[in-house]
Amino acid sequence: MPTAATSISWLGALGWLLVISAAGFLVTWVLTTQLGLRRTSYIAALALLTGGLTWGYLSWSDTSLVFRT
Repeated sequence: MPTAATSISWLGALGWLLVISAAGFLVTWVLTTQLGLRRTSYIAALALLTGGLTWGYLSWSDTSLVFRT
């Protein structure tokens, strides 16, 4: 099972959660309400944002993707 490094702080993880939540809300608001993008373009942009932030968090938390038994 992938596990994060034991040295990460709760405050740092909480910060990432807040950033991801705010970014998801802002992307939704800007792309749909302000720019009027259609659903397909919006989903693609949201998937790219989610993937990028997920990669950033996994990199920051030094999470190993190797499964150990």
